[in-house]
Amino acid sequence: PEGRYILYVASLIRRKRHEDLLHAYAGSKALRTHKLVLVGKGDQEKHLKALAGSLGIADDVIFWGWDANPYRLIRHASLAVLVSEAEGMPRALVEALIIGTPVIATDCRSGPAEIMTGALSEYLVPVGDIPAIRQAMEKAINEFPAETGFDRERFDAERVAARYLSFCKPG
Repeated sequence: PEGRYILYVASLIRRKRHEDLLHAYAGSKALRTHKLVLVGKGDQEKHLKALAGSLGIADDVIFWGWDANPYRLIRHASLAVLVSEAEGMPRALVEALIIGTPVIATDCRSGPAEIMTGALSEYLVPVGDIPAIRQAMEKAINEFPAETGFDRERFDAERVAARYLSFCKPG
């Protein structure tokens, strides 16, 4: 996308709570200086496009579709968001942090709270709290810390593989 944008990489399904993001985005003049790019496909796409229209933001929301290489999108985003109600390992969140893109996330079951510690915990908000999502997004765009304390080594592929293999060794 051209210009500044906020990015959410997630399947367009109810559990990912895109509606919350659309409402938060629509309610902020500061956020509307950026496009909102939704990367993914899913059964909620038609509904979300209609919601964007009813909120008056259809021209500012880009439904990108599936992308085999979202890293270039993540790298150039002003902000990456995760507003899901449940995650396993939120890979898009980790990838954004590794790349150096500011992030906000909801404190959903499993994942974000274990990743967003220290200075990052200020950008972790309750699931479904639209005003908190909006405020965290505005804050992250304007004053995300340069030093977050994020431990990227923890997610190194060789290190993770070695940890898994250690569980397979006979006791």
